[in-house]
Amino acid sequence: MQYTALPIGLLGFRSYSIREIAAERKQISYAMEILSLQFSMAIVSICLSFIVAYIIFKTNMLLFLAILLGYLIVFARAFDLEFFFVSQKDLAFPTIAKIIGQVFYVVGVVLFIKKPNDFVVLVLLASLSPIIGDIIQLRRYIKNHSTFRLKINFSQLWSTFKKTWMLGISQNLEGFLGTIPQLLLPIMLGTYALGIYVGGMKVYSILMLFYVTFFYALAPYLVQLNKKPMEKQKKYHLLIFLLMFSASSAIGIFLYMFGEPLIVLLMGKSFGESVIVFKAISITMIPLIPIMMLLGNILIYSGHEKYYLIGLIVDGIVILITAPLFISHFGVEGAVYSLALAMLITILVLSYYYFKINNIVVPGIIDAK
Repeated sequence: MQYTALPIGLLGFRSYSIREIAAERKQISYAMEILSLQFSMAIVSICLSFIVAYIIFKTNMLLFLAILLGYLIVFARAFDLEFFFVSQKDLAFPTIAKIIGQVFYVVGVVLFIKKPNDFVVLVLLASLSPIIGDIIQLRRYIKNHSTFRLKINFSQLWSTFKKTWMLGISQNLEGFLGTIPQLLLPIMLGTYALGIYVGGMKVYSILMLFYVTFFYALAPYLVQLNKKPMEKQKKYHLLIFLLMFSASSAIGIFLYMFGEPLIVLLMGKSFGESVIVFKAISITMIPLIPIMMLLGNILIYSGHEKYYLIGLIVDGIVILITAPLFISHFGVEGAVYSLALAMLITILVLSYYYFKINNIVVPGIIDAK
């Protein structure tokens, strides 16, 4: 079911629509076109997935039923209007809408999940949770803009995809590349080593949620900053860079100093071996990741996503080369060193392209002025 939702992310429509609506190159009603295109992709993806799921799980109807219910999550992803509210500099409303859906999920789990066979009900609750958030967002959109038109248009889907495919691949690569060490660790060192690594990554994962939310909220401002003179853009970029690097370095130092009690508090004494991994993350990855995200977002929202994609490809190549070498030499910590080195090299690549585009005029941005 999760693989069924993957093609919607590969479209790259979310970042593209934020950029186009925030820059006022597209009307507010363009949000409905994006939903229509994502809905069209969901139909194709679910039809193909249904055939595969039936062939594999036709002898286990309970699991097959759970997968069918799970397709609601695919539709929920297709109808998520968060990108529209973000383009209007309103991240609070979709966040509240999603929290309401998550509260429904938690209450449902507490009340209705009692025995193993209830996993079908669990999937239903997990599917309804994002749908509730979508309904709340759609209701407000229709109330404010008095429009809801949905149509299936495969020709326009293909036409738009040709403009956005680099964004889609980039967004999916972001999530995949960090999992490469997790795939290698159990093969090279065993599942116990994987447990130590995952334990050390827990706090980092929580921090990443903050970074992702912050840059998502920053997106429309980065888009509109493109209308300013280049010197002013550089000043704002430098200011954000200094603030993010200072804050993330301070967080990294703090977590390094108090990593052991924090790990024990969150996960228990049995994860004591994860402390050394967590400390390695604190002084390497945590100061670097917001810089990499900042450069990536600047490139994406100034219309140069191809350079960001190149940076991620370099990132992936470095991880694939160094992860096996570092893990075999440094053990579990080697996975962290591999990711950190890849980040550093990617930052250098993205920095090169950032300075390069200072002398390039993007036609789309001229149209927006």
